[in-house]
Formats: sequence, structure tokens, C-alpha cells
Amino acid sequence: MRRLASKRLLFGATSGTRTIRIAEAVHGRDYTGRVLRVTDYHVLQDLGDDCVLHDRQLAATVRCQPNEIQTVSYRYQYGKIVPVDSPTPTPKRHPAPK
Repeated sequence: MRRLASKRLLFGATSGTRTIRIAEAVHGRDYTGRVLRVTDYHVLQDLGDDCVLHDRQLAATVRCQPNEIQTVSYRYQYGKIVPVDSPTPTPKRHPAPK
């Protein structure tokens, strides 16, 4: 329920004056623009022509600051999200022995 409430809150943030679309969460996709609002579940970003709603569970960008111009990225490896701004490096996977 909280995730749905977050989505509704952010969809209402532009007062219907701007188009809001859901971010396409595919590997290698980046969105650069001003972050308008941030909740525990979503990020609303202004891309100029329209706004994009990001689901924070799917994005590789961990830290999002309102009123900052940021790039929200989507990166996946081995079926897992690879954080692009993680303070700790992700461990390297070694191939399985033959």
C-alpha cells in the first residue's frame, strides 16, 4: 500500500500540468535531469519535455537528492542490480571450475 501511495503522491506532484511516464528499466538506460521529488519507493525526475517516475527497487542509482541534476541509471549483471554510486565495490565473480 505504501508503494502505491508513493506513486499517487508523485503523479499528483505536477498538478496535471506535465506528462509523467514510467521509466523504462532496461540495462544501460540512463535518464539525466532535475530530481523533483524523492520517496522511499520512487523518484520523480524532470527531463525537460516530460517527467519520469523511477522505481527505486529497479534503479542502479542509490542516492537521489531533490533539486539536483542527476543521472538515474539502470545496470544489471547476472540478473542482479549493479549500483553505480555504491560506496563499496561489487565483488567480482569468478567462473565456476570445470
